[in-house]
Amino acid sequence: MSAGYTLWIVKIAVSIPEDVFIAADAEAARRGLSRSAFYTEALRRSVASRSALDEAIVAGYREHPQDADIDVDALPSLAEDLGAYPS
Repeated sequence: MSAGYTLWIVKIAVSIPEDVFIAADAEAARRGLSRSAFYTEALRRSVASRSALDEAIVAGYREHPQDADIDVDALPSLAEDLGAYPS
């Protein structure tokens, strides 16, 4: 997937801690990216990472079943209940 915008651009407002904002702006500048491009890249990576982890969890349980009561296809949705990944 390209780093550019596709069909629509959606403007949103989010609240983040000031120290995170300052660090993100500094990192975007260091990489020569606009703020929008930097946040888009970060969000894409986060979503892709989460999807890859969900797929690995499901594959692991399919390869090594632990319990007949586990609904393997429900595992990605169960992971949502775990909250944010530690950084």
